[in-house]
Amino acid sequence: MLLILNCMVEAEVVLRPVLVFLLLLLPAQSFGSRPVENGGFNSCTPNSISPWQIQSNGHAVSIDNDTKMEGCGGLRLASDDARSGSVVQQSVNPSLLSDDLYVFSGYIKTSDIQTSATLFVIVQGADETLFQDDMRDRQVRGTTDWQKFRITLPRLAAATNIKVGVVVIGSGTAWFDDLRIRPAELARGTSPLVSEFLSEVLSTLETRHINRNSIDWESIRRASFAAAEGMQTIEQAYSAARVAIQMLDDGHSFLIPDAGGALDRPEGGKIRGHHIKPGIGYIAIDRFEGDSNGLQAREFARRGQKLIHDLETAGTCAWIVDLRQNSGGNMWPMIAAVGPLLGGGIVGAFEGAESNERVEWIYENGKSMARSVSDGTVIIKTDVSTDSQPRIDSVIPVAVLIGDRTASAGEAIAVAFSGRAKTRSFGHRTSGQSTGLVILPLSNGSKIALAVSYLVDVKGSIYSTAISPDTNVAAGTDNAHQTTIDVAVEWIHDESKCER
Repeated sequence: MLLILNCMVEAEVVLRPVLVFLLLLLPAQSFGSRPVENGGFNSCTPNSISPWQIQSNGHAVSIDNDTKMEGCGGLRLASDDARSGSVVQQSVNPSLLSDDLYVFSGYIKTSDIQTSATLFVIVQGADETLFQDDMRDRQVRGTTDWQKFRITLPRLAAATNIKVGVVVIGSGTAWFDDLRIRPAELARGTSPLVSEFLSEVLSTLETRHINRNSIDWESIRRASFAAAEGMQTIEQAYSAARVAIQMLDDGHSFLIPDAGGALDRPEGGKIRGHHIKPGIGYIAIDRFEGDSNGLQAREFARRGQKLIHDLETAGTCAWIVDLRQNSGGNMWPMIAAVGPLLGGGIVGAFEGAESNERVEWIYENGKSMARSVSDGTVIIKTDVSTDSQPRIDSVIPVAVLIGDRTASAGEAIAVAFSGRAKTRSFGHRTSGQSTGLVILPLSNGSKIALAVSYLVDVKGSIYSTAISPDTNVAAGTDNAHQTTIDVAVEWIHDESKCER
């Protein structure tokens, strides 16, 4: 699932995932005879909310007979506490949805909502979440009059339960009414501008996506155009484009609404190191943002190489590389930073949908490089080459630490180390964003960060999902962070000449 200031940021970043998790834990409901029961809150009995389930954390939840779109009343959630966050939801039987495509819709009105008020849909399978949309890209806040919102439900044969409802985060008052599920009507009332934009998005996805040869593009087209029903501007259509991108089901691709957008983060990254035990060098590499060969990238790589050089000079018999906080960014400065530990030559590759799309990752003399297999073209990505690069013996053990926060470029570094001799990984499964992204521009100035390749190690193993460690360490214990290090140190002592 399921990326402003002070307490509002905390409410949005922390409360929303917690609420979505909590609603998944609500007791199972028996299904009604219609997809959504009492969606208009029209029983005319005061506070009659059944069969809706309430998970309230600070909001007063009631039926408001004075503020409504139609019928007897509307659903009201109100709080004066910025830390509040509440869910009202009910289960829908997937067997009641016989057509290919449906829309969950409803009206929202707000008064001084400080963080967000949204609809949500979660489609569950037997043991996993198949689809989720909580309007994160089109939240309602402030004071607004009644507006209609829609979430398109893709038809998923493996669905066992569908949960629909509303989420309110932060202080203020929100009203909801006329919540219903109905068959989608393709592009009804949609402007030509929106249709052209969606056609461009779909063409880009179909031309470049890693799984383009096996995706049901007609279903994605239907879903995205259904989500665009009634939209008049490209800004409105971003949510419909995200429906198409989410249905790619790669867990990685995303839309960048403008030239900065989702990638507009401060340049730079953190890399640090020390001797964690006598003779055992410890290097922790966090996320890096920025151009591959910009000033910050070269400084990041230079800092990593110097750490390795200094620890090696002080006497190091084994290494721990900690990627557990590495959520991604740009992999090329990372490869240059730890290149002395990886060794020279090919350290991994991107594998595209076609054989001529393979690109190898290379480290040589302080430089990270990309080489196209189809024509042999080599592009220097991050260059901090000097005459005094640290050289690490390939027989020295390296323990790599990974976890569920290891993502994207962080997973690429884990893959690069997986091909190294005398190397073992410890921790638990990574986030599963093990694809190579490219940034593709659209004609209106927005962009798509699209998964166009899988990660491949030097042994030829392809990584298309989450990466499991060689040695699993339970993630749920209070001391899991230190336990992972301790297990890695024990392996190092068995594999090296390091003194205990």
